[in-house]
Amino acid sequence: LISKLMDNSFTKFLIEPYLYLFYALNISDYDINDPYKKMFNCKEDILKSNDIADELLNNWYSAYLLSKEKDIQFIAILQPHIYNSVSYIEHINFKLERRFEKPLNVVYPLIKNKIEEYCLIDKNFCESIFDATNWINTDKAVYLDYVHLSGDGNKIIAKEIYKNIKNIKNIKNIKN
Repeated sequence: LISKLMDNSFTKFLIEPYLYLFYALNISDYDINDPYKKMFNCKEDILKSNDIADELLNNWYSAYLLSKEKDIQFIAILQPHIYNSVSYIEHINFKLERRFEKPLNVVYPLIKNKIEEYCLIDKNFCESIFDATNWINTDKAVYLDYVHLSGDGNKIIAKEIYKNIKNIKNIKNIKN
């Protein structure tokens, strides 16, 4: 079935990156006795971490180019998480959330480095990316888990998005 789908160039364009990622991440080596072993090993597997960062930036850049072709403003936001937050997080059950800490702390710096690399190539693309990792700075309990936010947290993000996108050149229909 996959080989038949891959005969179509558009389908190949859509599916190939995910197949590459599937094989690169060795998902086929899934261990039922330790399901998180391969999933959260970014600290030990730097190639996997680089692949994740590359995949994100490739997807963003593809979306940017498609948007640009259709004269649509593209915006990408690198979201905050509790491991890069200075906000109140004492209410979070870290026993459940600890497995995400190492992968996020390894992959996020790689993503930021990749963003800088893309910025050297395409300044307009760079202007459409927002690093929201420092947007949450409150003494309120706004995190529900390692990455999801409460209503108050979402209000903070919404205000920051508005503040940042209203300054983008060529953005349409943003009212003060």
